[in-house]
Order: sequence, then structure tokens, then C-alpha cells
Amino acid sequence: MPLIEWTSSLSVGVSVLDADHRKLVELINHLHEEHEANRGAQMIGKILDGFREHLASHLDREEELLRRAGHVELEEHRHSHDMARARFDEIASARRDDEEFAGEVLEYMKAWLINHIVCQDLKLREVFKAKGMADVPLEELPGASGWQRMAARLDRFKVGSRIALLALIPVALLGMQIASLISTGLDDIRAKDNLIATVDIGVRTSSVIHELQKE
Repeated sequence: MPLIEWTSSLSVGVSVLDADHRKLVELINHLHEEHEANRGAQMIGKILDGFREHLASHLDREEELLRRAGHVELEEHRHSHDMARARFDEIASARRDDEEFAGEVLEYMKAWLINHIVCQDLKLREVFKAKGMADVPLEELPGASGWQRMAARLDRFKVGSRIALLALIPVALLGMQIASLISTGLDDIRAKDNLIATVDIGVRTSSVIHELQKE
């Protein structure tokens, strides 16, 4: 099962940027599969290098499109992109070929890409559409408004806070699953206690009947 499921609701309306995002999703899912199979340590170097290379091309491409669109927040996007480049360079410099490191990088990649698409790039849909640069019809994108509402809400927080909030989603889901398992376990325990009590009553009743028969 992929770690990130690509859907049309993640489209920014520009096919070349969508293709970039899909490629980054594929690399993350590839690392997830290798990590699940305990091969992350062997593959982390190759996948991380491929991710950084494709990320650099994507960010340059996105900045050029924003420049052509005359986007007023171009410098803010460039600053955010520079921070991403620097952070992934730091990760590559500190690389360790072990499963723990592969898992840590995987989680960071996932959080960063979700933040990049949902909290930044989805807000560019109308910008590209207004400039006639969009080549993916937005009316064909199911759930677009939902993602945009999420992006608008998360945009009020700093980048670190956004990533922390997004990281809490799988933790909350895990907590719900654990609660469900505990509830199921308690039900099983109660059922077993009832069975034991029933058996005990049966044993006592059988003994009483036996004594009465003797009398």
C-alpha cells in the first residue's frame, strides 16, 4: 500500500508541475516499500539522491512559472524553496545507511511534500488559471475546494507548526486504532469472564444435583 496516494484533487492545474509532484510521490512510496521490506538502509542513498535531483528541477521549474505569471509572492516562494534545498542537502550530508535513518528521512519527505503541495502549491491554481497557464481544467478536479479550505486554514501557521500538525494526523489515526483494539480486547475479556462464570455455575449445579441424587 503506498504511503501517499496521488489523486486529481492534488493537481495544481499545470500538468508539468503535477508530473513533478507525482514523481516525488513515487520516490517517497518507493522508499516506503523498501523500508517496509527492511531494505531502506541499502536504498536510502540512491533514493535520496534521486529525490534531491528531481526536487531541484521542480523548484526551478515552479519559480520560472511563477516569474512568468508575475506572482507577487515569488520571493516568498523562492525563500521557502531555498530552505528546502538547504535542508535536504543537510540530510544528505548526515546520511547513515541504516533503517532508522531511512525511516526518519521517509517521514520528513512525506511531511515536507504534503506541506509543499497542500499549503503552498494548491493556492497557485487560480494564479495559473488567471494567467492562462493552466492546462488541467479545475472543474474536473473533485474535492478541490476541500483541499483549498485545508490549505487556507493551515496557512495561518508557521511551516514548522504545519508540519507538526500534519504529522499528528497518522498519530491520531493510530491512537484511534489502538483504542478500538483495546475496546475489542475488553469485550473479549468480559465474554471470557462470563463464560468462566457460566461454567463455574454449571459445575456447582452438577455437584448439587449429584448430592441430591445420593440422598
